Amino acid sequence: MIKILFFTETLSGGGAEKVLQNLVNNMDREKFDITVQTVWKADSEKYLNKNIKYKYIYPCYSKLNNLRYRLSVLLKTIYPRYIKDDYDVEVAYLECGATKVISTSTNKNAYVLATQTADGNLGNDGDFGYAVLDEFNSFCLKHKTSYLWFDTTTGDSNMPKLLSITVDADGVNIAGKQTYDFQNDRWNSTVTEGSSTITLNFAGGHTLVSSNKDVMAAMVCLPAAVGGKTLTITYSFADGSKFTETKKLTKNFESGKTSRIKTNIAKNSLVKEPSYELRVLTFEDKDATFEPYTLDYAGVEITNWSDLIDDPQYGGPLTYADYKSAEYHWYDEGNTELTHTFPNNYAYCFWGGGHAISNYWGAGWTDEDRDVHIAKYYG
Repeated sequence: MIKILFFTETLSGGGAEKVLQNLVNNMDREKFDITVQTVWKADSEKYLNKNIKYKYIYPCYSKLNNLRYRLSVLLKTIYPRYIKDDYDVEVAYLECGATKVISTSTNKNAYVLATQTADGNLGNDGDFGYAVLDEFNSFCLKHKTSYLWFDTTTGDSNMPKLLSITVDADGVNIAGKQTYDFQNDRWNSTVTEGSSTITLNFAGGHTLVSSNKDVMAAMVCLPAAVGGKTLTITYSFADGSKFTETKKLTKNFESGKTSRIKTNIAKNSLVKEPSYELRVLTFEDKDATFEPYTLDYAGVEITNWSDLIDDPQYGGPLTYADYKSAEYHWYDEGNTELTHTFPNNYAYCFWGGGHAISNYWGAGWTDEDRDVHIAKYYG
């Protein structure tokens, strides 16, 4: 929901004040959280609907209060002292004092989120701007963030629901916190907490249709020099599948302007990544998952990985003795399921080659003595 402050000196008076009353009383309360704040206390119940918040600075008009007000305007202390809430939009209604007060606003940051929700309320995602009266005395909201509109469709009736859209701007910050200079009507160049990606989430998933009456979804972006860059756009679906496309941009993201992404997605173009589980073989005793077994030719019971290290490791009873029915082998049972058995060759275990468990390290890599050759790495 977009939080808007309308700041004016009074609610009583002529046509301009009446226009303000009609405006705020008829704005969509599902989309806007409205506060009216005046310099002089007014009969808010007379002028405003009950669901509009009302605040004031001075309880009544007097020469002394008027002097205080005008002095505070000159000293620029009204805003920091009396305007406490964080608003998405701050409106100075009518010129003179109200305009001077809002021009000292300390709420000048646009904060565009790297994770947004496609709920139709752009204000939740960092939509940023200010409001003015145009030459026809009508309310006009001047947006200062930029927008990506998605016109995404499908010709398939059995498409899974769309869960999110992720945009990657090729290293250019399109989300983050940036300050707007009202007096010079421009953005400052520094972006903090910047991100070149934004993900737009659809709560509960969105069903794609063959055509959209209006825009399907809108993403809020910071103005950015993306002209000539390639956007990578990834659409993620409820069944785990994805569709990825690239768009070469010819124009930058500009304040208050919209770029439109039109895409038709066929179900047979979705790619579903295979599911997998990463398992690691460490050869650490604490990670041994195999059932104990016996190497019968050596009379040795194997219960962990250390039991498979021969002693000595050259010519020892496990790797060089005659084998009978249970030759040297290892098995990472219940984990990676990797296994190895010495081949039946030359009547001795290791003479046929194979992979034995060893704990050699350090000097064993360079020592040419044959007694430690089991630790050699022959690449």
